[in-house]
Amino acid sequence: AVREAFWEPTLFDVLSAIPRALFLATVVLSPALALIFVGHLLRDRGLVTGETAPLAGVVLTVTVGILFWSKARQVPGLNGWRVPAGFGWLRVLPTALIGAAAGGVWASGSLAYRMGSDNLAQFVGVAALLPPLAAELLFRGVILGNLAARLPIQKSGPWWHSWPTLISTALYAAASLLLFLSLSRGEIQMNQSLLIVSGAVVFGI
Repeated sequence: AVREAFWEPTLFDVLSAIPRALFLATVVLSPALALIFVGHLLRDRGLVTGETAPLAGVVLTVTVGILFWSKARQVPGLNGWRVPAGFGWLRVLPTALIGAAAGGVWASGSLAYRMGSDNLAQFVGVAALLPPLAAELLFRGVILGNLAARLPIQKSGPWWHSWPTLISTALYAAASLLLFLSLSRGEIQMNQSLLIVSGAVVFGI
């Protein structure tokens, strides 16, 4: 117990935790991304006329929800469902909102998504809440909790400067760009990609 309380992870510990987190993200995102890809393919061939992105959002949310529920039951409190300790998080809330508005959340209202074609226009009403909810449960719930169980979060210094936070943020930024590329069929401008990645990094941290 004393060893675990004062243990500081080595570079090998950090690197060995990344493949598992990457595997979780890949397994959860793959069904939704495959559905978007198949939908584009079928629509190009004239076999379907509707959009498959809303269905992909439902599939993603259900998949993440099941995984989150199973993980949260095993280790209550580790996967994000806790009352914040103090009010220090309010100081970074404006910065997080700026990152979200720039393109850091999976929503059509952000600046990066409005710059191009209406890639997420099909997400309306309740459906528009599904991708951001799935992203929060996956990256700030399952993946961050999984990393925090294997890599200690430091008890001094900046609260955001921990390996679980940095790794989950990097995966979130990569997934945000991948989702946009999938929805837009690869039609993306450089300034859009920069807004999405930078917004996701700020919002993720």
